[in-house]
Amino acid sequence: MGVSTEEHFHSNPKTGSDHRGTPRDFIEKLERLLGLRFDSYDPCSLNPEGLRQQDGLGPAPAWVRCYFLNPPYSRKTTTNPGVEGWLTKVRDDQLNGVTVAVLLKLDWTTKWYKQLVLPYAQTIPVLGRIAFEGFDGGASFINFVAVYRPGIVPVLPVVIYP
Repeated sequence: MGVSTEEHFHSNPKTGSDHRGTPRDFIEKLERLLGLRFDSYDPCSLNPEGLRQQDGLGPAPAWVRCYFLNPPYSRKTTTNPGVEGWLTKVRDDQLNGVTVAVLLKLDWTTKWYKQLVLPYAQTIPVLGRIAFEGFDGGASFINFVAVYRPGIVPVLPVVIYP
C-alpha cells in the first residue's frame, strides 16, 4: 500500500488536537473495497508542529493519480482552512484527473457537505467507530468516506423539504 498510517489525522474534540493517525487496516480495507491503490501523497500529513512547507492546499503533484485524505476536522480559523478548504482542494484535484477518497465526520447539516460533497462525490458510510491512533477507544462520531472520481458525478435522490 502506498500510504503510511501515521500520515493521516483528525481532530480530537477533547484536546482540540488534529493529530490522530488513521489505522492502516482501515486504509487497506478501503483500497480493496474501491479497487484502488492510493499513492503516497498526503497533503496534510501528521505533524505535531502543524502544516509544513510541503503540505497544503495546492494542486496534487503531476505524478499523483489517486490518494487518501483524512483532513483535520477542527473549525476554520485564520490559520486553518477547515474542512471546506480541504474539500475545495480535493474538488480541484478531481477536476484535474485525480481520484481522492476523503475520510470525514458525518454531518449532513453542514454547508460543506451540501456544497462540496453531495454534488461531486460518492458517499460510503463507515459502519462502526474508527479507533484512531493516539485516541483511546473508538471515535465519538460516525464517519463516512467521500470518493471523488474524475468525470463521475454521483446521482443521488434528495428530498428537499419544505
